[in-house]
Amino acid sequence: MQKISECFMELFIGKIEKNGLEVEIISSGTDGIEFNLNNKTGDKCTVLNYRILINNRNLSLLTGERILSSWVFDENNTRKENELIVNDFLDIILKSFRFASDNGTSEDDDDTGNTDNTAFDTSKFMKKICSIFPEVKEKYSKIENEPENYPKFLNFIKENINPRINEILKIKKNKKISEKLFKHLTVSYAYGDEILRCIITMLIFNGIDNEKIETAKAYLVPTMKKVVDMSYKFKNKL
Repeated sequence: MQKISECFMELFIGKIEKNGLEVEIISSGTDGIEFNLNNKTGDKCTVLNYRILINNRNLSLLTGERILSSWVFDENNTRKENELIVNDFLDIILKSFRFASDNGTSEDDDDTGNTDNTAFDTSKFMKKICSIFPEVKEKYSKIENEPENYPKFLNFIKENINPRINEILKIKKNKKISEKLFKHLTVSYAYGDEILRCIITMLIFNGIDNEKIETAKAYLVPTMKKVVDMSYKFKNKL
């Protein structure tokens, strides 16, 4: 049975406190931890509640019942692998505090390109994908309004998007399309829900041919390169 390692929790609590947040542990066990984070600035105090839970090999960050991020996790992860997950969780938490303190106003200094501070879901994600690959728009329109039809959606990605990504990575003249695509994947990952993040890492990036993955990573910022490396370890293993 997997459990959250002491190494992971030490890293997580340490980084939280270094960012000026006070941690109040509500409950703790081998399967997870619930805690409040307090960010007191002047007379204003913001308190947000989170949980980190492990279920089989999935380690998830939640607020309420909403999963904010989820990673394939091994209690024997190296320190660097734990740091990657911790940094991802921390980035989400800090964005939540900025959003709360701004009362929902946009973050002008955000470098992800998402100016409206709303989470990316599969619908928002695919709208941009269809503008990058307009030839798939009509085919996608036939399944986009079918509620909860994820098998068809996932097959659509595998059969219609992945081959096009591999194709554009073959030809240098497709550089502008590649830049637009991988910027969209980066932004969508940064603001996406758990389902979208899994689609981007485990389906799209792991669907890139082995000989083209380094070409793809050249379009990514360092943080996303590490995300790709982490997910690529599990290619064809899940």
